[in-house]
Amino acid sequence: MKLEPLEKRGKFIVLYGANNLGKSTQMKLLASRLIKDSRQLLSLKYPIYGLEPTGPIVNDILRGDKVKKENMTESDVQKVFAQNRRDFQDILITLLNSNINIAAEDYTHTGTAWGMTRGLDFDELRDINKDLLIPDLEILMDGERFLTAIEKNHRNENSTKDWNLSRDIYKDLAKIYEWPIINANQSIESVHNDIWKYIERIFS
Repeated sequence: MKLEPLEKRGKFIVLYGANNLGKSTQMKLLASRLIKDSRQLLSLKYPIYGLEPTGPIVNDILRGDKVKKENMTESDVQKVFAQNRRDFQDILITLLNSNINIAAEDYTHTGTAWGMTRGLDFDELRDINKDLLIPDLEILMDGERFLTAIEKNHRNENSTKDWNLSRDIYKDLAKIYEWPIINANQSIESVHNDIWKYIERIFS
């Protein structure tokens, strides 16, 4: 399915950042502001757990024992995550072509950051995600994690060492792809306003 030129379709915006930085809160504020600005918007959070067959598998990888039980390699894991994104791509393109803006929490480079954290090569991860849609704007939230937000038994939140490494990798990715970086440790309102400055530009 073909994506229409930018001037004829909705914008695809992605908010990145290591876990427990308040991305979900910022996504809610962003959605509310765009709707008040009379812009059609769909807010997404990847992975999409309700999408069969990959969604439940991804959930079991993150919160269950699928990796250990099936002796999955990290490459296997990232291919499942990429397939979950791929399974939704035709719907994503249809929505954008219908002039609906999409704001997503996490996307392809969430897989890049966590895959590299667990030892995969950047080029391999780029290849795994190579046919996925490129967003119109990607923003990184960075800062010290909010410990009260940690989800027990979540694969990406249990290890402080892994979390710190993923944070560093996200910052490296921001340099490669020239993402704006937002300080997540400000007040909620200040973080929102900083994000909005970049969102506003792509609609001007």
